Amino acid sequence: MRDGEDDDEVEEELEWRDALFALVSIAHTDPASGPLSPSLMLLWFELGAIARKAHRDDEGEMLRRIYGYASWCFEQPSSVVQNAVAVGFYEHVFDDPSMRESVAPWLNERVVAACWVLWEARFPPRELRKIARLVGR
Repeated sequence: MRDGEDDDEVEEELEWRDALFALVSIAHTDPASGPLSPSLMLLWFELGAIARKAHRDDEGEMLRRIYGYASWCFEQPSSVVQNAVAVGFYEHVFDDPSMRESVAPWLNERVVAACWVLWEARFPPRELRKIARLVGR
C-alpha cells in the first residue's frame, strides 16, 4: 500500500484495473470481433467521455489514471491495442476547444508524433496550428 492510501482506495484501484484488463482481454480473445474489436473501441470511447468529464470537473486523479492507462496501452506491442487507443481515444482528445489547454500536458511526445496524422485529418489548418502550439510542435 502506498502512503496515504487506505484499503478501500487500493481495492477500488484494483477493481478499476481488473475491469479494464478484462475488457481488453475479451477484445483480444474474440475471433469474431476482427482487427478492431467493438469491445476495445467501446472501452476507449467510454474512457474518452469519462476523461472529458474529469477535465470539466478538474479531477486530476481520474485524469492521471485514464491518460496513464492510455499511454501504457499505446506502448504495448499489439498493433490492435495501439490502433484502438489511437482511434478511439487520442484522435478525439482535442474535439472540445475549451479543453485543449488542459489536454495537451497529458500527451507525451510519442503519442503526439504518432497521432498527428489523425488530427491533421480532423481539424482545419487554423485549428491544427493552435493544437500544434499547445503540444510544442
